[in-house]
Amino acid sequence: MSINPESLARTYRDLDEQRLIKMAVYEAAQLSPIAVQALKSEISRRNLSPHLFDAIDIQNALPNSPEALALFDWFQTSPCPRCGTIGGPLNAYVVRQIGSSIMAAFTGIKMAGQVILGCPACISFALGAEWKRKERALDEPTKEFIKYFQDNRGAIMMLRRQAEQGA
Repeated sequence: MSINPESLARTYRDLDEQRLIKMAVYEAAQLSPIAVQALKSEISRRNLSPHLFDAIDIQNALPNSPEALALFDWFQTSPCPRCGTIGGPLNAYVVRQIGSSIMAAFTGIKMAGQVILGCPACISFALGAEWKRKERALDEPTKEFIKYFQDNRGAIMMLRRQAEQGA
């Protein structure tokens, strides 16, 4: 089945801006090269943020490409999304169990299976007893952190470009 570029252009033209941005930031890796080009053309036509091109490109870059590795390093050394400090490399873990409703209220953890992203101090606080039982090292990225990065690299690239602009 061949993809009709004109049909794609019409489809993208009919999308609202939020849906188009979501595709660029989160879904570009699933698009064919023709669909990526049509998406980029529509972003240009609407004069949307040029950072969206970087978000699209990073999703289609090989995981071990220099661009992807540089973004990974940038993200891992970014301020903690929980406390805002740079207290060590960011990492992520999946909560296996909730200790108590009181701890859940303090940590913001609502359910088992939730991914906790943060600096070593925030992860240690959020996981409490579960963390102490596991005695995990915080200096190496976990498989959860790597998956989070892979699933969100378009959004992470947008954050990086915004941070660079603000610097």
